[in-house]
Amino acid sequence: MKKILTALIMATLMLTACSKGDTAGNGENTLKVALGADVASLDPHGKNDVTSERVRANMYETLIYQDENSNLKEGLAKDWFVDGTGKIWTIKLKEGVKFHNGEDFTSEDVKFTIDRGKKSSNVGHIVEIIKEVRVVDDYTVEIELLYPFMPILNNLAHPALGMLDKGTVERQGDSYASGTDGNDPVGTGPFKFESLVKGEGTTLVKNEEYWDSNNKAKVDKLKMLVYTDDSSRKLALEAGDVDIAYEIASSDFESIKKDPNLKYTDNFDFSYTYATFNMNNPKFKDIRVREAINLAIDVESIIQAPTIINGLGKEANAPISMTVFGWSKDIKAYGYNPERAKKLLKEAGEENLKFSIWTTENPTRVQAAVVIQSQLAEIGIEVDIVQMELGAFIDGTANGEHEACILSWIPSTGDPDNALYPVFHSSKFGAGGNRTFYKNLEVDKLLEAGRLALTTDERVKIYAEVEQLIMDDYIHVPLWYLSKIHGMQKNIEGFVAHPSGIMKLHTVYMK
Repeated sequence: MKKILTALIMATLMLTACSKGDTAGNGENTLKVALGADVASLDPHGKNDVTSERVRANMYETLIYQDENSNLKEGLAKDWFVDGTGKIWTIKLKEGVKFHNGEDFTSEDVKFTIDRGKKSSNVGHIVEIIKEVRVVDDYTVEIELLYPFMPILNNLAHPALGMLDKGTVERQGDSYASGTDGNDPVGTGPFKFESLVKGEGTTLVKNEEYWDSNNKAKVDKLKMLVYTDDSSRKLALEAGDVDIAYEIASSDFESIKKDPNLKYTDNFDFSYTYATFNMNNPKFKDIRVREAINLAIDVESIIQAPTIINGLGKEANAPISMTVFGWSKDIKAYGYNPERAKKLLKEAGEENLKFSIWTTENPTRVQAAVVIQSQLAEIGIEVDIVQMELGAFIDGTANGEHEACILSWIPSTGDPDNALYPVFHSSKFGAGGNRTFYKNLEVDKLLEAGRLALTTDERVKIYAEVEQLIMDDYIHVPLWYLSKIHGMQKNIEGFVAHPSGIMKLHTVYMK
């Protein structure tokens, strides 16, 4: 009897131990994180989406890092300074940094990463201001700009500039970071790649030889799992199947808040969510049609809907997040006026308008699309909703195959240039960020002037004018700024919610 009782006690203890961060029998700590979509690319110069960046940020590191308060910190660079012209930046690199494959990180890798990034249609806008990168010695580079550019350090902190191992990328070629046939991503970060299963998730392991011994990952394994449905992500968290769940749906907030086993963060981030038209489509050429669609959508009702935003957001008044420097509080939202919308459609001769609106599988956006569909039906517009997998959505909107779509833009640098230039400059059609295919020469000119401005006051004035011009063209349906909720088990410590939505998890551990 004593043997049976002892066995039962030991079994109970083992089960209890395994429930805390999935500690396996071999003593490994595994942190499980629920993502809202599948990773689209493990190459920093590949798809420019938040989900992919959330995975990549734990493998790759940038020269400069922007903390949760938007302060610039040392990354792989230990020092930087600019010459009297404001165009030539000297970057001093930390020595002793090694890639996951054991190769030294040097100036040649910096030059290679930036030069390769400039050729990418996905992230080229981040580094197009750079004229040339020169290798001075193994641990010093000179970065020459086309002209003085105030936010260059913010751009160098962008996840798209996660430093690459030149030799690995050259060997793998076009298959780099595919995660198949040995074509694995290689960075310098606290986690390194182990495996990728499409539709299920990405597994990373602790980099035991991480160059910064004081900041090694606090868990042995990091599993970033795919839960495209909001409710399944929430249920997985409540059941203890995952330790952290990104972007809990607003409608599930009360449930998370009341659960004694869980905790959460809730902060407005850099994101701006909107619906937009494909300006190459003749259905949207008439500004009266675009204005009518905007006036027929009651954004506040979407924000207050318990199953959508549940009051945890604010109506967007401008095409940029209110948390990003340069946002203008003086711009007025369009408001809700269905009667004027009907009048405008009649004047435009478009009383039987029909179009499709694309959305990802994100349930919040799908439900918002349903409300938009219903509200536009009230003024005689028929809308078909098309739900798409994230990768197909990104490719399709980049190619201009959509009529309208719902998406978000998160300027990872927290700067208005990154918030507005890629999305609205006419040189950035498609994959560059301008999926509206919007062209306004005055907006182009001002965005270019914003890049040349050398004082904060001048930049603020320019970007306020840009935002108003864009609003006057009615090319977006500004939807919301959202308080993002990330849920986690009560025993999770060290998690920091970054306003870019891209979290580094090496500081996280299970108490």
